Amino acid sequence: LDACPRGDTVECAASSIVHVTCGAAIAPWEFRLAGGSAISGRLEARPNASVSWGTVCNIGFDADAQQVACRALGFASTAVVTASRAAMTTVAGAGAPSQPV
Repeated sequence: LDACPRGDTVECAASSIVHVTCGAAIAPWEFRLAGGSAISGRLEARPNASVSWGTVCNIGFDADAQQVACRALGFASTAVVTASRAAMTTVAGAGAPSQPV
């Protein structure tokens, strides 16, 4: 929602108001970049601090997922370029095959 363009404030008609129904609250996943720099590296995730970090696989990881990951890491935008596995292994190090996410 932060990325949505904003214009002048307008009054919404009752039929235009967005209503959302959410399920039970869940703890957010933790994300980090490993083996790179402060702004680039291998994406790792875990559901909570009691679980080991796992490397995020690129299967089904599209531009929308890249945006979500960068925002979850605290970045305002993304300029992600998906590299080949060999190139990323050279740059960011290989993830543990036993801990995919």
